Amino acid sequence: MLRRPILALPLLLLPLTACAPGAADAPALDHRPALSAGFSAVAGGPAWIEFADKGPATAADLAATEAALHPNAVRRRARNRTDGAAVDARDLPLHGAYLDALEDLGLTLRVQVPRLNAVSVQAVGPDEAAALAALPFVRSVRPVALRSLPMLPTVTDGLPDAPRGDSDPGPSPFDYGPAAWHAELTAADDLHGQGLTGAGVIVGVADTGFRLTHEVLEPLQAQVLDAYDFLEDDAVVANETPEEDTAEQDFHGSAVVSVLAGKLDGTMVGIAPDISLLLAKTESVPLEEPFEEDTWIAGVQWAEANGADLVTSSLAWADWYTFPEDLDGATAVSTVFADQITADTGILLVQSAGNDGPGVSSIWAPNDAASVLSAAAVDDSGDVAFFSSRGPTADGRFKPDLAAPGQSTTIVRWDEATGLQTASGTSFAAPILAGVAALLIEAHPDWTRDEIVAAFKDTASQAATPDNDLGWGIVNAYAACGPDDDGDGAIDVACGGDDCVDDDATRGPGQPEQCNELDDDCDGAPGADEVDSDGDGDLACATDCDDSDPTLNGLDADGDTNSPCDGDCDDNDVALHALDGDGDGDTLCGTDCDDADPTVEGLDHDGDGASLCDGDCADGDASQSPLLEEIPYDGIDQDCDGIDPTDVDGDGFDGLGAGGIDCADDDPSIFPDPLPEGALTVAIEGGHELCFDARDNDCDGLEGTDDPDCNHDTLDEAGAITAAAIEADSVDNVCTFSVAGRAGPGVGVLLLLLPLLALRRRS
Repeated sequence: MLRRPILALPLLLLPLTACAPGAADAPALDHRPALSAGFSAVAGGPAWIEFADKGPATAADLAATEAALHPNAVRRRARNRTDGAAVDARDLPLHGAYLDALEDLGLTLRVQVPRLNAVSVQAVGPDEAAALAALPFVRSVRPVALRSLPMLPTVTDGLPDAPRGDSDPGPSPFDYGPAAWHAELTAADDLHGQGLTGAGVIVGVADTGFRLTHEVLEPLQAQVLDAYDFLEDDAVVANETPEEDTAEQDFHGSAVVSVLAGKLDGTMVGIAPDISLLLAKTESVPLEEPFEEDTWIAGVQWAEANGADLVTSSLAWADWYTFPEDLDGATAVSTVFADQITADTGILLVQSAGNDGPGVSSIWAPNDAASVLSAAAVDDSGDVAFFSSRGPTADGRFKPDLAAPGQSTTIVRWDEATGLQTASGTSFAAPILAGVAALLIEAHPDWTRDEIVAAFKDTASQAATPDNDLGWGIVNAYAACGPDDDGDGAIDVACGGDDCVDDDATRGPGQPEQCNELDDDCDGAPGADEVDSDGDGDLACATDCDDSDPTLNGLDADGDTNSPCDGDCDDNDVALHALDGDGDGDTLCGTDCDDADPTVEGLDHDGDGASLCDGDCADGDASQSPLLEEIPYDGIDQDCDGIDPTDVDGDGFDGLGAGGIDCADDDPSIFPDPLPEGALTVAIEGGHELCFDARDNDCDGLEGTDDPDCNHDTLDEAGAITAAAIEADSVDNVCTFSVAGRAGPGVGVLLLLLPLLALRRRS
């Protein structure tokens, strides 16, 4: 955490190359001027000196600057900036050589403001002013504004005439004591009832000092993250001198903290009792001391760098400014700084409007800054306090912005251990408004500064008709925290409503449950069947047919328009699915071999063990199947090969059973003689009678010597053809031999004669 404030030293004194004033040994990072250029008359008092550039610096310097920030500051900046960055050139420290040159002129450095590229110095006389004007790196010189009108609240002894007493505290768990109306008028009690107390939110308070010894304040000591005295340059924020005691220096800051975060149930409870605090002592009370804007700026930038989500203060400045002309949002240094730091870091600044009403344009700087939430004061009836400063700004904008309790508010008796009293002033409206902002930030940590401001203004009591007395009106914590963002008529549950998702109009009280595992009707749970018990990515209420089996779901992984719940046997293969494309009653996940042809399917309708996909030629007839043996000559294709055989042995003649003339259709060597009788031919397979094999080789019904082919005149006693018959080359009724058949007597002799014979082979 950054303990050292920005006073006489930079927030981050990065190593810079020593160089003469104005010299640069590296390109200067882009830096937009913040203040108007020029030299104003400075009559020996504190002055602001703005430089023309940051001097030599690199991207590495930016990285070191970001590394020094509190993590919460980095997150807030990134969340609020359009570029998502945490730092830019304006965050870099002032150039050391430029500061050295000022000290060489005899000037005493006070507060360095990197964001404005400016430094305040103790006093500038005529000689110093002339010397500054001659320096090429000095862009402008102007006075530091001083506070010259009273801003302290009016304090009364005793308590309001109508304390809360036994009034209904609503949903809040707190007994606020007589400070109840602070929470009730702003609806902060409704958010307390939802458990919102500011926990985890860091609030910076810039004020006169802080004494946390009162019983209402003592519990907050453990919630102070850091504290710094920017007047004495130390860490003691309570009174340190008799002069401060006499002037009651730490009264105002202690009273402010009591309405912001007081924490003693039954005695007094503030608006955000569980916030974390950064306490900056930045203003002096004794009238002989100036209330100067540079110490306020130092405190704000210290709190921002240390992670504050918002800063509240009740300070304002008038000297050196012409009112109301300079109240234009662009002239006062504190105003320009406020707009710069809020725009670039997303921090929320809450400022008391002032106690100089009811005159027109009676607010002081920096309340004219567009980014500052300027707080007006109201009484317990909600009416504007007569002393509350009014707008408009010089350029015609409504100011103040919002209103909160500030007249007869309950505060602690800061210089005692116990006791309460009342006080009036916009000084208390600002911390009450800041406390409500802390509740919103707790409820919506992702909201940007602009979203918080918009929520306030859209839901305040004068949202439709803002004016220059109360701005957009009395803040409404409940409505601002949970406006009906999605327009479904229900308020965000985090802010006391019953809309569990206020950015989706389809989800809210009374909405129907959808099959999405979400709590659509905001009853605390999704529908009973909005579950994925088997973890297959499909809900029971969606397409999952079996939410206990991860292999079964209604998701179509392969894009074939079929899922495991629809019978898809392989949801990773688009070629396999359970769809019946051809309408034949069979699918690719079944036995269909061609789902584009209804005449082909894999179902076995006749129970013969084969389907059309298996080659069954008649799936309605169990007597026909590729699994069966063929029965020839019956006119039926039993084995589904496309034919019913009539020539079983393939000898070219149909069997007798088919009405043919082949007497032995199981023997290709036996078939009718296709040759005319009397031809002298020796056959090597059927067609002529083999006279002595005891078979009817030529299917003429005759065998052996009974067959005319076996004429005895041409045979010798051994049964061989005689030489005379061979020589004649024409013998009637010669017996033809077949080597495929059984050889009869004389076969050996005939084989010797085969080369001499004119062979005739039946093809």
